[in-house]
Amino acid sequence: MIINEEKEMEWKDITSYSRGDTEKIPLWWKAEIKHIRLTVGNYHTYYPDKKTWLMHCKPWYDTHILKANNLEDAKKEALGLVTQILNDVLNQVNNKYK
Repeated sequence: MIINEEKEMEWKDITSYSRGDTEKIPLWWKAEIKHIRLTVGNYHTYYPDKKTWLMHCKPWYDTHILKANNLEDAKKEALGLVTQILNDVLNQVNNKYK
């Protein structure tokens, strides 16, 4: 496994707040691992209900809908999806050069 899901990752609030916002409720978080930026959130122009959890992780995922119902599950699901892709890439490289 490339990424240890058990290890605590540092997630930062990257929500864009307006000056007039009376409540500053975090809607988007990011975690970075080397050159990979993973973002998770529950608000998007096309999904304004704040119930739909989404992720971005270029070049693999752009506004990908998650099955999660809360922040912690969304983080775990997103990390699991990225881990699977990275493992698949490494397996392809290893198989090509055996």
